[in-house]
Amino acid sequence: MTKSIKRVKVFTSFPLQALLLAASGIEGLFLLFTIGCYIYKLVRFIYPVYAWILELIGILAYGILIFGALKVASIGNFKEQVIPIGIAIIFYFIMILFNVYLMVLQVYVLSSEFYINIIMIVLKLIVMIIAAVVGILMLRKRS
Repeated sequence: MTKSIKRVKVFTSFPLQALLLAASGIEGLFLLFTIGCYIYKLVRFIYPVYAWILELIGILAYGILIFGALKVASIGNFKEQVIPIGIAIIFYFIMILFNVYLMVLQVYVLSSEFYINIIMIVLKLIVMIIAAVVGILMLRKRS
């Protein structure tokens, strides 16, 4: 008596999941670096306390957004749902705007911060493009 095994076509994207895993580590290091830069600037420069507190709150909110986007994208990838992937893309777009703020609009910008933010923007764009492609392929699979 043999049981027949039903094959189910699964679309979960391994490249997207691997990229999300790598991005989570890189984003964690970026957060530590940015917080370290904030502490350095507070000690080294005359930094308005209100501005430092607002920017620190902003970076903490950014951290929540990072790991929220990674979690939502991962859930969308595993459950093969397009809406969570779309929400993650929106989160990444908001984070890119924050990276631009960190590059040009904060009170003091270190040159290392500027270059690392460029790298982070490129990383986010790569994740957004791959997530969009996976989302489009998931939509095509349904039809």
